[in-house]
Amino acid sequence: MSGPVRLYEPRPVAVAADAHRTPVQVNDVDVVAIREEWIVEDGWWTAAPIKRWYFELVLVDGRDLTVFQAFPSGQWFAQRA
Repeated sequence: MSGPVRLYEPRPVAVAADAHRTPVQVNDVDVVAIREEWIVEDGWWTAAPIKRWYFELVLVDGRDLTVFQAFPSGQWFAQRA
């Protein structure tokens, strides 16, 4: 028997951002609106704290997408599609 299944596992995405680090494209698809943005900081008291900057986006093709930039790596991930 295998372990639990993780839903909505983050997956790496290619994000083009402006000078303010705001996404303007995700995987070469234009962002037409940012619905919300927020920062999550958790586990700051541990050896492996988490800091992520989240954006809830609307893409030009009509899809909603939540992406985040992980710190300190700066790598971008899609949380769900």
